[in-house]
Amino acid sequence: MADNMNGWQKLEKVQESVKDGKPAEAEKITSTITDPLSQKIFMDSLASRCSGGAEGLPSCEIVGDPGDTKSVKFKGDHPMTISRDQTGDASSLKVTDDAPSTGKKLLDGLNSAKEFLSNLPSDLADGARSFVKGNTAVGEALNRANTADSELNRRWDSQIKAAEGK
Repeated sequence: MADNMNGWQKLEKVQESVKDGKPAEAEKITSTITDPLSQKIFMDSLASRCSGGAEGLPSCEIVGDPGDTKSVKFKGDHPMTISRDQTGDASSLKVTDDAPSTGKKLLDGLNSAKEFLSNLPSDLADGARSFVKGNTAVGEALNRANTADSELNRRWDSQIKAAEGK
């Protein structure tokens, strides 16, 4: 589809992709611009539209000199960078999604929930223990647990005494 468009149509489509936050769509269109001169014209036109405040485009940062735009970094809700990479005789346009990945956001949320849930039982148990230990007979039994004076040892002593008739 992008192969059948002229340069201005490609520029319009990339501009729409930037507005809508679709870096993959912008990448698909820019990959069809293979001629270095066409790439230069495309980047300069995009920078001109951005600096001129084209309707709907988010704020941007232009890297490079006027007439030799290296990259345009779009900010806002859908940050992305469109850049012209010139290495040797080769030249290409690249689109980079600058937004934090959804996977990273989900992973951060999952780790936060996991931490909260792993601390919750101990926090609840500590609170219950401190209440029970300080305020009830069960608390006294818990304090004596695993000692010679535990409830179990007291029960055994009373059963032995009862069996011996004491």
